[in-house]
Amino acid sequence: QFNTAYGREALRSNQSGSNNVAVGPAMVLNTYGNDNVGVGVSALNLNGTGNQNTAIGRNALSANTTGSSNVAIGWSSGITQTFSNSTFVGAGAGGSGGLNNATAIGWNAYVSQSDSMVLGNNSVNVGMGVSAPTQKLEVNGGIRMNTVNAKPSCGSTVRGTFWFTQGVSGIKDNVEVCAKDATNAYSWRTLY
Repeated sequence: QFNTAYGREALRSNQSGSNNVAVGPAMVLNTYGNDNVGVGVSALNLNGTGNQNTAIGRNALSANTTGSSNVAIGWSSGITQTFSNSTFVGAGAGGSGGLNNATAIGWNAYVSQSDSMVLGNNSVNVGMGVSAPTQKLEVNGGIRMNTVNAKPSCGSTVRGTFWFTQGVSGIKDNVEVCAKDATNAYSWRTLY
């Protein structure tokens, strides 16, 4: 076992976990987890068998017990549940429990489904090539839509989605939006 523990109770419960680094009262209940880094009070505190996690900041990933390959940076980031392959950056950034491949970036950002990324909380505007965005998403430049997946059926969960289909030689491209008409019927509406 090659572990580094610095601070009161750091890696206190370790039995066979190796290649771990705990600084501060961190990773207190780690027993078999390997290749973890916990820096800060209660960082990765309940980790028992999770591997390849990095938690920096007080309470970062503190409730993770078995999840692996996570990164949490910031005070109380990723504290609520066990995650896998997920990233939380910013104080209070977190998500629903049991998520896989989820990312929350920014103060109090919260992701609630796997395979998703959230930038900021409800008050955040995101700018690309813009230093002071005034809308939820403001882009200075072009946006390219290149769809390779099959177009979904238009319905309430797809409403507001734009879809671009490249035409083959001799056939024009097609731009559509899923929208509801006055009779509450959903359909792909051709814009071009």
